[in-house]
Amino acid sequence: MSKSIMEITWEELEMIDKEKAVMFITFAPIEEHGKHLPLGVDVFQSKQWEEETIKLLEDEFSDYEFLIMPPLPFGYGNIVGFPGNLHLKQDTIKRVAYEVIENVVNWGMKNIVIIAGHAEPKHLIAIEEACDEINTKYGVCAFSPMGAIFSNEKLRLNIRHDHEIEKLLNKYPNDFHAGWIETSNMLDIKSRLVKASYPEQPDICINHEDMVCPEKVSEKIKGFGHMGYPKIASAKLGELLNDWMTQTLFEAIRAFIIRDNYQIYEHHFLYNNPFFRTSNIVTGNRPLSHMKEIILRNGNKLIIRKATSEDAEKTANYKTVIAGESDFLTFGENEIAITTEKERESIESINCKDNSIMIIALLDDEIVGLIVFRGGDRVRVRHVGEIGVTVRKSHWGLGIGSFLFEFLIEWAKQTGIIRKMNLRVRTDNENAIKLYEKYGFKKEGILKRDFYINGIFYDSISMGLLID
Repeated sequence: MSKSIMEITWEELEMIDKEKAVMFITFAPIEEHGKHLPLGVDVFQSKQWEEETIKLLEDEFSDYEFLIMPPLPFGYGNIVGFPGNLHLKQDTIKRVAYEVIENVVNWGMKNIVIIAGHAEPKHLIAIEEACDEINTKYGVCAFSPMGAIFSNEKLRLNIRHDHEIEKLLNKYPNDFHAGWIETSNMLDIKSRLVKASYPEQPDICINHEDMVCPEKVSEKIKGFGHMGYPKIASAKLGELLNDWMTQTLFEAIRAFIIRDNYQIYEHHFLYNNPFFRTSNIVTGNRPLSHMKEIILRNGNKLIIRKATSEDAEKTANYKTVIAGESDFLTFGENEIAITTEKERESIESINCKDNSIMIIALLDDEIVGLIVFRGGDRVRVRHVGEIGVTVRKSHWGLGIGSFLFEFLIEWAKQTGIIRKMNLRVRTDNENAIKLYEKYGFKKEGILKRDFYINGIFYDSISMGLLID
């Protein structure tokens, strides 16, 4: 039997056998879905899957009660330029999910299922983190299977039993948002809300690399809002897709109710990638630090943190100054045009990638040190990259370089991606070589005539650090 939580009294709720009851919570945002679909697509899909899955569960667990919460119509998202998006910060999504679930736990519920019909990984992972913390505190009672279902190829294999769907998935990949998949779903669920213009919408292909860079995505979908191929959608495809989702959800929730191998549905495949986690996660026994405060030997407070686009003017000024302070750099004074706009583009380009980072050291809000790591763009070299590090000459000898390296190496280990870090250093830069060796870098070779400064050639040493 299913019923809305809004239609019962507190006494009726209290009398329900909590051992034989399941609470459903839909957590999906109102947001733009192109010119041809309504703002409520994620909510409509979630409620459809919830309703149809409950019907299957009622047949399997005839002595259970299935309670339905009203939808929570917001989620994490970072696409800008469209009215109608009800997006919250990822940390906020986790906090809301945790507090809502904890309330339901305090009602005595033992089985709480979250249907998060919004495929954004950071949205799904925030909810999964909340469930994990609830389950650690109260025992296993909360379950959010959508991340695994959306992302795990092994759990998606059943859909490939239909030849037509398999063919379309191969021919029209990366159908991320309001493309043929969601348009088909809506043609099956609420066709009256799908605009007749959907076959006229252009193909907008977004690759996986671009998806981690919201600025690029926002620019590519500007004026339209969808990512994919709406024109090939059909109600028939929607029926197949919705039936598959209902059956997959049934199998996942059934496993959770009987506590049998439900763990395969607990996490998105990107769950252990720190780039997709909330800011207060714990990796191993150590927090994933986004900022460190350090008291230097001269008593001043140093801030070490990841650079943002708002730091562009500071980094431009910093690089202009250091260009004339040392001959150990790959560029000299006035050799390159350093502007705030170019720095902003550089920082945004770095921050779009989960295998690259720029870290700054600040004293009194002024940059006194900077380290950059750029990972490879292609699959075969994503795990490796190059380091560049500098410190203002006026602040040499205070250990700032060491603090930058400690922050960088900690970040690299926590990415789950970086396995090798490279750098090169002039053979006569003995202090720098000692610093790199201190942190485990090994000499790997000599690069002859690598620098040419004031009419003189200098060799450099190639050094590397393995991350295991």
